[in-house]
Amino acid sequence: MLPQDYKRVSQGGILSTVERYLERALDAFSKKKYDDAFDDLEEAIRLERRNGELYATRGYILFEQGDTEAAEADFEKALKLDPSQWIVHYVRANSSFQNNDLDKALEHLAAALQVAPYRPELRIYSAIIFFKQQKKQFALQEIEAALELLPPKGNKNTSLAKNWRKEIKKLPDDPDPESTEQDET
Repeated sequence: MLPQDYKRVSQGGILSTVERYLERALDAFSKKKYDDAFDDLEEAIRLERRNGELYATRGYILFEQGDTEAAEADFEKALKLDPSQWIVHYVRANSSFQNNDLDKALEHLAAALQVAPYRPELRIYSAIIFFKQQKKQFALQEIEAALELLPPKGNKNTSLAKNWRKEIKKLPDDPDPESTEQDET
């Protein structure tokens, strides 16, 4: 699942042919027209073979269609061409989460945060994983970081983060590491 607000934003200039193919592919993808999205990405890659974003996006579509092997090949190529393709790490985190490998999911999110520290959805996802692991302090830290990055009102992710903060606060406090050490002696 792509983050809810995953969009490419024009910087006010005229889009190149490759950018138009990518925009059209993302639009088709949002409408669940995967074949159309895939075809547009194929054409964009044909025109610009050294664009990591194109491989990351195609990899995501392949992943969504269940072709994880081909998706991984595209993800590797995307990161080789452009290590800032955070979405690759996000998708890998999601896959690890679905397989209940929470530590691996956190590793992938940490890698994504290295290249995209201002993406609040990465912090929200980390908070959810820490919540699931019953690590209240880490979960609170991440959800507060997300809320700092989000507008105070009018954003779906802001509401989501606020709801998660309420749930996280209901968790029991983390055990005091010093008292745990003393109990072991």
